[in-house]
Order: sequence, then structure tokens, then C-alpha cells
Amino acid sequence: MAHSQGKILTNGWLFPGLDPMDPLSVRQLNRALCEAVDIARIDKRVSMHTLRHSAARYTHVATKVLREVVSPLETLTPM
Repeated sequence: MAHSQGKILTNGWLFPGLDPMDPLSVRQLNRALCEAVDIARIDKRVSMHTLRHSAARYTHVATKVLREVVSPLETLTPM
């Protein structure tokens, strides 16, 4: 979908670097993380590994919550 919308170049990276045909470097990624931590005023130690585990935990919780959601369509009575 992103390719068709022109957001990602054909054969491009999901996280492009300064040159869209190259991937984001580890250094660029760490700089972005450090900047986000500073902006969010997080005073704990944060690493890419922390971010990975946070995303995995969120995905797990979100999946459980989504399973409990009842679709309004399920409450309709057949005619």
C-alpha cells in the first residue's frame, strides 16, 4: 500500500536513510531514539532493545483487548 501511495520507493526500505535507497543506519536510529527520549523527558535508560520489548508487550495487550471487542454487526438480528 505504501508503495502505491508513493511513500516508499519501489525496492526502497521501510525505514530509509538519508538516501531513500539506503536503509536507516544504526547510528541514525540511535540518534532518533535519543532525541525522542529527551523530548519525552524519560529519565530511565532506554535502548533499541527496550523499544522492541515495549512494542511486543503492547501488541500482546492490544491483541487481548481486541478479542474482547464485540462488533456492532454481531448484535444485529437477522431479518
